[in-house]
Amino acid sequence: MAKYRHVHCEFWNDEKVELEMTPEDKYLMLYLLTNDRTNSIGIYPITFKRMAYQTGYSMESVNNIVERLERLNLIKYDHDHKEICILNWGKWNLKKGGKPVEDAIKVDLQTVKNKSFISILLDSIDNKKLVQKVISELGHHDTSTIRPRYVDKTETETETETEKENKTETEKENQKEKREADKPPIYESLLSYSFKLFSESSIEGVFFEKMKQLHELNDEQVSEAFVKWKAKKEAVGEEFKTKKHLKNSFNKFLDYNAKEFKSSGGASSESFEDLVAEMERHAAKTEGRRL
Repeated sequence: MAKYRHVHCEFWNDEKVELEMTPEDKYLMLYLLTNDRTNSIGIYPITFKRMAYQTGYSMESVNNIVERLERLNLIKYDHDHKEICILNWGKWNLKKGGKPVEDAIKVDLQTVKNKSFISILLDSIDNKKLVQKVISELGHHDTSTIRPRYVDKTETETETETEKENKTETEKENQKEKREADKPPIYESLLSYSFKLFSESSIEGVFFEKMKQLHELNDEQVSEAFVKWKAKKEAVGEEFKTKKHLKNSFNKFLDYNAKEFKSSGGASSESFEDLVAEMERHAAKTEGRRL
């Protein structure tokens, strides 16, 4: 199966490439990014002899160029293990994860001889989830040279994320408790609860005016209708938890019974003002018992 390596176009716009690298430096750097020994992590074994043979440079030239690339912080070369590390490999080549990428990393990590190079790799990866995957894989190998530097840091970051999640959950619980506390109390009868709903923000006047216009009734007729609607609902023990529910119920009652109250001419002995006064007295009495 063919193996390809991608070189980002921004390579040529890098300040080091434009101002500090010679043509020979650029050529060897491109070679180190694309030769057949490269792998998924940018850490691989290669000798000066092989570099010289494949690029056409002399051994002395390769040695000089490698030293310059190291001074520019582009690579690290381990002369004891004949192993190279591309410093920004993770930044440009490990942006995305996925099983194929993770499997390749797993295989290539096992070939690394200089374990300190792995810390360099981890520092160059912006994808934190992928970093954690790498750390997880490293847990099966000797990581004494990198754990103090990076693994503990990753664990701390993971703990910080957990703390943020816990804080968010706590805030949600507090908001829920506040909403529960803000809910209106359950009154002992529909009469006091109805008063609570209709009296808030002067809704009783606005709502009854609307009912009068909608069903062509006067104050006395609306009051009479409300008394009968209230008695009917209390008889079945119905309660209302929202103003909308209560208003819709009364409006629906009027839809079916408006003609009856028009013909009565508002004969109820209980005027609208008396009705409100009675509701207010009952609500105050109920509140007193609750206290």
